[in-house]
Amino acid sequence: MDGNAYAPLVGWPSVRTAMLLASSHGWKSRQVDFTLAFCQSPQPADKPLYMELPQYYRPKGMEGVDVVLKMNKSIYGQQDSPKLFYEHLYKGMDKLGFVASKSDPCLFIHKEHQLMVLNYCDNQIWLSPDNSLIEKYVGKLKGLGYALTLEDDGDIFGFLGINFARVGSNIVLTQEGLIAKVISYLGLEDGTVKPTPAATDPVGSDKDGDPFSEDWNYSAAIGMLLYLSTNTRPDITFAVSQAARFSHQPKQSHAMAVKRIGRYLLGTRDKGLIFKPDTAQGLDCYVDADFAGLYGYEDEQDPVSVKSHTGFVLTLFGCPVVWSSKLQTDITLSSTAAEYVAFSMSMRELLPMRVLLLELGDRLKLDFLSTSCVKSTVFEDNQGCLALVNVPRMSPRNKYLALKYHFFRSHIGKEKGIVAQYI
Repeated sequence: MDGNAYAPLVGWPSVRTAMLLASSHGWKSRQVDFTLAFCQSPQPADKPLYMELPQYYRPKGMEGVDVVLKMNKSIYGQQDSPKLFYEHLYKGMDKLGFVASKSDPCLFIHKEHQLMVLNYCDNQIWLSPDNSLIEKYVGKLKGLGYALTLEDDGDIFGFLGINFARVGSNIVLTQEGLIAKVISYLGLEDGTVKPTPAATDPVGSDKDGDPFSEDWNYSAAIGMLLYLSTNTRPDITFAVSQAARFSHQPKQSHAMAVKRIGRYLLGTRDKGLIFKPDTAQGLDCYVDADFAGLYGYEDEQDPVSVKSHTGFVLTLFGCPVVWSSKLQTDITLSSTAAEYVAFSMSMRELLPMRVLLLELGDRLKLDFLSTSCVKSTVFEDNQGCLALVNVPRMSPRNKYLALKYHFFRSHIGKEKGIVAQYI
């Protein structure tokens, strides 16, 4: 557990995957909050921490003496407090028979029971087909000395600002509170609704455009929109991604692009992800790229003008669990190469997700997971890219892509579980 200070947090793909399992097989979900979490963690003996007393205050008998307090526990504001709390919690979960997932160390799986726990700093989601099992082990964790609160009976209703609503066997994820905050922040309460989050033309640097003149902070608006787009609103991901490129030096045209996203949200504030799991489907991926999509919208002397965009979505049981829209870092020389780079980027998410699902299937004895994920299909609309994926031969036209994008080739094949298919 050594290393630099960081905050261990469960990945949102893991959260969505766990909720899909819960909704598709009738599992119960409960939320646990830790009280003053960071103050529960012992301060490591090899890293002593001292605190000065308030001015003019001294313990009786120590007037006039320079005194400091040695901290037995960590404290809020301390750089490594999140990591120390995770290590403290890890010990307790280990005593109760939980094992941290190899794919996500903040996903705990019980060695014997169908019970898993998602840990996000000082918040947890407990999932099991047996509600009494959840209450039993939460009680055991509390008995180990952890100060915590188990939310009332029933499924979780909110987690980190995201609302979970069960509608029959489906789960709906929304963020109406954050959307309302974005609309208010941008001053669009009485604005005109837009049917799409972005215009047809891409957003360029606009170096000679009018300077940013809004009374709101551009980076703050982008931060809120990124939290929306990465959690419950994949429909705005591309629009937010292209606007986020200009956070360091926004122009008024970029402010208009952000406000357009806000106007779209104005008409879709109650919308979000709807999980309607179909367990007959496995873990699939849809991937695409635009070749040199910024050409004509950026300075032609700027290399960014010929970079391509990557977009992909991973679906489990037909429901989205991972999605992305990013400008590629390298310049490709053909549409086939641009699609191949996008394909490679999507595989960086698909392969770890397959490992996670197969691990869950094995540890939780979920036979349906193991069988449904034996085959993953990656859907691609470029025949040249598919030829390069399925017949891995080098040529002068593609060898410059090299190992950086060829890493996944050993995983492609019907017998290996991943098939690339034209759509």
